[in-house]
Order: sequence, then structure tokens, then C-alpha cells
Amino acid sequence: MLSKKQQTDRVNTVIGHGTSIEGKIKSTSSIRIDGEFVGEIQTEGNVLIGKEGQVRGNIEAANVTAEGHILGNMTVRHTIQLVKGCQIEGDMISETIEVEKGAYFNGRSTMVIPDQDTKGKPHKKQSEEQKTKNGNDPAADKNEDRQNPKDTDKKKGKAKEKDKVAS
Repeated sequence: MLSKKQQTDRVNTVIGHGTSIEGKIKSTSSIRIDGEFVGEIQTEGNVLIGKEGQVRGNIEAANVTAEGHILGNMTVRHTIQLVKGCQIEGDMISETIEVEKGAYFNGRSTMVIPDQDTKGKPHKKQSEEQKTKNGNDPAADKNEDRQNPKDTDKKKGKAKEKDKVAS
């Protein structure tokens, strides 16, 4: 569970209680929403939706703590924390999902491997040692190695036919 300090570290953007904003937020720091936000949130930091906070739209962040209402999808690099009393309607993708008793969630949840991004691909910070000679991830190379020999023969056959036609 995220500590109170982690939830409030470097919060540069606050949408206060009684405030309603519509649009798109792009930020490198953390965001706290105690009012209403309609739109898209993209941040490298954390997002905290307070007890009175409401978000209608998608969220991309490092971590999300939900105490209020979210109607939309969340794509989170590390942890999604659903606190007692929150109401979430949408899909969640994250490394870790923590759900307290009394939290409401209706949607799909997908957990990704910690060394992969939220789309199942290796992080950009992947070391050179992990990369293969052609720059793909090792799993992709294994799939190339598993190529059906019949498919290879068919490709060779088509190449020979093209050569005959060209002559």
C-alpha cells in the first residue's frame, strides 16, 4: 500500500473540492483530484483521487490511489490501490492491484510482469545484455526459431517461381 508520504510527494497539480475541469492533463509530477475532472490524465507521477474526487476518462500514471469515483480505464506502471468506499468502472492494467474490502470495481483487470510495460513489452530501459542481435526481445527470437519448416519451403518455392516468370 502506498504511504501517505508517497501519495502526496511532489503533488504540483490539485483539483480541489467544488472545482470542475474538462480537458487533458499531461504532467511529469503527481496529481490530486478532490473535485471533478472529465478527460484524459497522463503523468509520470502518481494520481490520487480523493474521497470526493470524480474522474470520467482514462488515466495513465506511475501509481493510482482511488478513494473516490473513476469512470474510465487505468494504465498504471506500478500499483493501483482501491480504497474502501471507492467506485471504479473500467479496465485496469498494472503490475500490482490492491483492493481493500469495501472497494467497488466493475471491469477487467490485467496484471503485467514487472519488467514489462503495460502492453507486455520490455521496458525501454532494457539493458543491452537483454537485447538480442537483431534488437528484438528474446521471446520474439524464440518465435522466429520456431518457424514451420514447411513455411520456409513454400517461400523458397515461390521465389523460384518468380525467377522462372522473370526469365
